[in-house]
Amino acid sequence: MSDGLLRFARYAFPPNQRGLCGPDRSDELAEAIRSGVDDPDVRSMAQGFTGAWPYLVLLGSELAKGDPLESGVVDAYWLGDPRGRSVGISALGDSLRDRFGGRSGWSGLRDSIEAGGWPTHAYHVFMVYPWIGLIRSGLVDPGLEVVDRCRIRSGRIQEVRDSTAIVVSDRLRWTGHSVEVGPPVTETVSILQDDGRLEPGALVSLHWSWVCERISARQHGWLQASQAHHLRLANEVGAAVELA
Repeated sequence: MSDGLLRFARYAFPPNQRGLCGPDRSDELAEAIRSGVDDPDVRSMAQGFTGAWPYLVLLGSELAKGDPLESGVVDAYWLGDPRGRSVGISALGDSLRDRFGGRSGWSGLRDSIEAGGWPTHAYHVFMVYPWIGLIRSGLVDPGLEVVDRCRIRSGRIQEVRDSTAIVVSDRLRWTGHSVEVGPPVTETVSILQDDGRLEPGALVSLHWSWVCERISARQHGWLQASQAHHLRLANEVGAAVELA
């Protein structure tokens, strides 16, 4: 399987396994990840992730000659590689208006683009999903849990145990007026595939309660910077599109 497609699948599997995003084919997706075979069905399945796919297409048109599953595009979307900022305000605005322009909250979303949002998973979780708005309205615990788990976050492995790992990772918290990154906690997460690089001390990316992959210090920096930027926008601009 191509590196970009394999990496996309590793990030897409955790919400798909929960029935949250993409076609109801998580067993096939898991098997493809384990086998590493470049199956055309998996490439086609990626287009069924209607939250992620339009961003990948947009990023691919700017960064990879139209290939939405090139590895650098995966970095830009899931991890916030700052090259994603090269997508112009008008291009991002046009894409999001086509998807959400007729829904409640569009004016705030437009403001978030003008304030500096760019097409990453952090932008989608913090700015497009309505959860931070729901947290502000009083639905703190369930809203915070969804946002915290849905975002891509980094962690450092302490121990690997067969299909699980003990990691230290930061958690989000509600201060009473904003969502911010809190102190790190130790937690047990699942591993779908150990590629031989998951070892104590390794930095990894996490989605929901799964390890996606081992990441470099540079990728960790992208992730932290993108998250901080878009979380600040969410707290200041408060954009949220009602998806129902």
